[in-house]
Amino acid sequence: MEEIEIRHRLDLVVRLLDATTGKSVNERDVNFFEGDKRIPIVIKSDGMIIILNTDRVNTVLSVKVRGYETASIIVEYGESKQTFQERDLYLIPEGNGYQRDSFLTICGEMEGIELIDAISVDVKDRTILSFDTRKNILQYLGSELMEKDYGIFHKEEMTFESFRIRRRVNETAVLIEKPLSEPYSIKDAIVRIVKGMVYPGGRYLLRVRNDGTKVVYIVRYIKDGTTYFKEIDFHKCEGRL
Repeated sequence: MEEIEIRHRLDLVVRLLDATTGKSVNERDVNFFEGDKRIPIVIKSDGMIIILNTDRVNTVLSVKVRGYETASIIVEYGESKQTFQERDLYLIPEGNGYQRDSFLTICGEMEGIELIDAISVDVKDRTILSFDTRKNILQYLGSELMEKDYGIFHKEEMTFESFRIRRRVNETAVLIEKPLSEPYSIKDAIVRIVKGMVYPGGRYLLRVRNDGTKVVYIVRYIKDGTTYFKEIDFHKCEGRL
């Protein structure tokens, strides 16, 4: 019998994460679309999605996962020589039905809005110890940083600076992609960032867990290239910026 060799090319690896918790989304009802065309995927453990044998052209994929708002992911290969791309996609839980009381939401429309996210002012389980400006290594105290994006909370100004982790050096130190650009104090809190979503036309959505405790957040939004910060108590706000 003639042997048949079947080869597959790995093009895109997407890790699905819950925007409100940062935990992997292990739902099996997951669909990727390019326009109306359904894209074949391989679902692995811990929210990992693998896409094989695509045309490797720049495109926008829509992602539909049961229990979550529809999201999109921009795929741009450009001149990258990487054999495949790795992306984190944060999904916002649906805030309807039996889950309605589990979440608090702000949403609306704003012309020129480009980004929206937030940090909790009450989470203090990690603090910064030092930052090596030459090596871009940040040392911290507290539970291990497992996601890629975090914020350093500047309490006096009620703002935060975000940073992205390139790799973990050890359990208490990370190499970050860019130097910190804002002044910080030792023991400033390092807080996970709750990702929001901005849709074409200026519609925005940000949702946080309603766990029965205080839900005061610093919301950051970028409008027409300018960054703004706003302190919002989700229990008392009117549901919009």
